[in-house]
Amino acid sequence: MIEFHTNPDYSGDHPNADANVGPYLSLHLEESGQAAFFPEPEETYSLQSIELIDTSEVRLVGGHLHLTHDLVLGEGSTLRLHPGGLSADGAPLIAVGGTLDLAGTILLQAGSGDPLVPGTYTLFSYGVFGSLAGSVNAEALGMTAQLSANPDTKTVTLTLSASEAPQTWPAWQALHFTPEEIAQGRADPAADINGSGLANLLAYATGIDPHAPSSFSPLEIISEDGAPHRLRFPRNTNASDILLRLYTQSSFEETPTLLGESLNGQPFTPTASAAAAESALPDGRMGVEVTPLEPGARALYFLQVNQP
Repeated sequence: MIEFHTNPDYSGDHPNADANVGPYLSLHLEESGQAAFFPEPEETYSLQSIELIDTSEVRLVGGHLHLTHDLVLGEGSTLRLHPGGLSADGAPLIAVGGTLDLAGTILLQAGSGDPLVPGTYTLFSYGVFGSLAGSVNAEALGMTAQLSANPDTKTVTLTLSASEAPQTWPAWQALHFTPEEIAQGRADPAADINGSGLANLLAYATGIDPHAPSSFSPLEIISEDGAPHRLRFPRNTNASDILLRLYTQSSFEETPTLLGESLNGQPFTPTASAAAAESALPDGRMGVEVTPLEPGARALYFLQVNQP
């Protein structure tokens, strides 16, 4: 895979790529060719054109793209978007000065910025409209998606709506990873593709993007003066084939105590050792807050995910 950053330093060769550095770049990929752009969330990577043919793929992680010429997404190709720069203020994620021709697949995945919520966003602007024969998929966000072209404003908008459709582990892998990454084992349950410290199966259970660049734990401990401490974590309500459990123990030598569990995306059910409440998060996931009823002076907490 070729990688381009905000200040591009093109290195390495790719047998299916015709690429030049910087704003003079014209990228042509075919037959499983892959490229990725990593502009900062508030920055724009400028180039001339992108043409994807057959099973090729381009990934945009972070900010924006500006093409002075054309964007051609051929049938069978994929544009994978981690839209950190997508917002509801009308600014397009990808500005195309020439022809916009979309016949392939657009995959929407969680970005590095604020989580997306249901609504309408400007995905593309264009100079000349070619076609909108392809498809868009936002299942990785727990949403349904629809594209619409507006010839008056010369834009293509993305409308996201909440989805309650169940999701399976293989479907989640296919949404977040390329076939090559799956074949290499980088999408396996215990794998951590970017070294963030978050295993793929836990990312699936908690609705977190496995490509998220920052290292963090989905389990948060909330302590307030004069009040029992609470535990907070998100869960993926569409995950239909996992068992998510929360445990506590006072030391590594002690047998863990189960505080509650969620099976196949169902509501979190506490045991007699805890109380729990759930509320929807802005990004469509479910937030769980758990209060241990008999917390020790010292306690360890951890989430465990299994495939039943």
